[in-house]
Amino acid sequence: MLPLSKPAVATIGLFTGITYWNDWTNGLYYINNEKLYSIQQLLMKIMDNIQALRSNSTASLLGTGAVELPGTSIRMAMAVIGILPILLIYPFVQKYLVKGVVVGAVKG
Repeated sequence: MLPLSKPAVATIGLFTGITYWNDWTNGLYYINNEKLYSIQQLLMKIMDNIQALRSNSTASLLGTGAVELPGTSIRMAMAVIGILPILLIYPFVQKYLVKGVVVGAVKG
């Protein structure tokens, strides 16, 4: 029975892994040490800091141009860092996903 259920187990495992990898709120509840933060928590903290600097810098440093904040390209690079492990694991699981689609297809 287990060999026939490999595609289903691989699909459920991949989706569960992606869910836990992208979940940054559970870490906020249970982890207090910043050295133990996950990548998503660090990226969210960086994004919050950028947003806070952006809102405070326009009021306090009006016209000085002293603060150069990261633009959209830096934020997109941080998003790529966040999905990099999933992109590395997906090719190994892809054959099981395709096999599950082919086995479950209706012919006729």
